[in-house]
Amino acid sequence: MRSILLSRLLRFLRDFMGLLTQTGSHRDYSRQDLTGPWQGWRFRGRDLISPNGTRMSPERLQGLAWREHSEARLIQVRSRNAATKAAKIGSR
Repeated sequence: MRSILLSRLLRFLRDFMGLLTQTGSHRDYSRQDLTGPWQGWRFRGRDLISPNGTRMSPERLQGLAWREHSEARLIQVRSRNAATKAAKIGSR
């Protein structure tokens, strides 16, 4: 569940950062309140702010995404190794 929310957040951030970099945009996106499933979250400058007031920089979000990806990969490797080990024991 956490990885799904994180992937949605990263997709949203990628789209949002695309809006910021568009030339000719006259709207100020540095003070954006989010809606829908992100109700209560907001952007202030470069930071994403949670409903309880925790500020998260883009670098922090990237670190969270990296850790989530690494943990999922580790779980996958452990599962594959356990299945391989079980197959070897069963074939004896």
